[in-house]
Amino acid sequence: MSTKHTAESAQKPSQKNKQFVLSKNVYLATLIVIFCIVALYFVNSKTISNNVQKLNAVENRWLGLTNPNIYQNGTDFKYNLLSTDSTQYYAKRFGDRLVPWTTETRQFTVANTKVSTNRSIQQNSDEEGQIILFNNQTGQRVIQFYHPEVKYERLPNALSLLDKLDPNTYYEMALSFDKSYPYVEAKYMLDKDDTEWLWIDSVSDSLIETKQEQEEIGRISSFFNGNVFGIPYTKYTGWTAPDAYVERLESDEIQESIYADYANSILEELKANDPDLEGGKFRIIGAVVTGTPDELMKYQDMDFIRASSLGASTSIY
Repeated sequence: MSTKHTAESAQKPSQKNKQFVLSKNVYLATLIVIFCIVALYFVNSKTISNNVQKLNAVENRWLGLTNPNIYQNGTDFKYNLLSTDSTQYYAKRFGDRLVPWTTETRQFTVANTKVSTNRSIQQNSDEEGQIILFNNQTGQRVIQFYHPEVKYERLPNALSLLDKLDPNTYYEMALSFDKSYPYVEAKYMLDKDDTEWLWIDSVSDSLIETKQEQEEIGRISSFFNGNVFGIPYTKYTGWTAPDAYVERLESDEIQESIYADYANSILEELKANDPDLEGGKFRIIGAVVTGTPDELMKYQDMDFIRASSLGASTSIY
C-alpha cells in the first residue's frame, strides 16, 4: 500500500466527521432560532394581551364619563407576530336603539400603542348661532354644551328648529342649563324616558376662563367630547345617586392611567359642593335627550334651558 493511498484513506473519515459536525451545528442553530422565535412570540403575546386588557378597562371606564351618550359597541382583534391590531366600535343611544357613531383603531406592540384619531370638522351657522361640529367618519353632528358661567355672544337654540325637522327621525340634543341645579332637583326637571346623559358641574375656574377667552377671540368656546364630564342614564337604571361616577374616578384603572391627574382634579372640584363625594349633592348643568321632534317639543318652553344644540340623528324606520 502506498503512502499516498494511506493518507487519502485517513482524510475521508475526517471529512465525514466535519460534515457531520457542521450538519449538527446547523440543525442545533435552527432549533435555537425556532425556539427563540416561539418564545419571543409568546412573551410578546402575553405582554401585548396585558396591555390590551389594561387599556380597554381604562377606556371603558373613562368613556362614559367624558363622551356624552357614546357607548362601546364591540371590539375586533387581529393578532400578528409582534403586534396586535384592534378596532373598537362606538355607538350613540336613541332610547332602545344603538346607532353606529365611529370606529377607532389601535396597534399594540411591546414598546407602545398607536391610536388613530378621529378629528371633527366644523362650519359656521348663522341660523343656529354656533359653529357646527361634524364627526369626520360619519358626517353626523357633534353635540355641544354651553356653560352657565361663560358669557357667550350668541347661544344656539336648536329647540326652535323642531318644527322644521323630519318627524320620522330620532334626534339627539344637548340641553345646557341657565345655572347649576342639585342632582335631586334636576332629576325632576327632565323626562326620564328621553334622558340619556347628565352633565355634572365639575368644570374648573381655569377652564371657564379659557373658554371665555376663546369666546372673545371668536374661537370654539363650547364644551363637547373630551371636556365635559357626566354620567350615562337610561330609563332602566332609574334616578339613583351618581355614586358610579365617583367610583370610576377613584378606580385603580383610572388612578393608574394617564387620566389620573385629570380625574383627581375633577374630584377636587366635586368636593366643593359635596365634601364626602356621596353624589346626591352634585350639581347638574346640562343633559343629553333623544327623541322625535314631537317628543322633544316639551322642552321648548322650559325656562331653565339656556341653550340647545343638535347632535346625531337616525331614521325611525
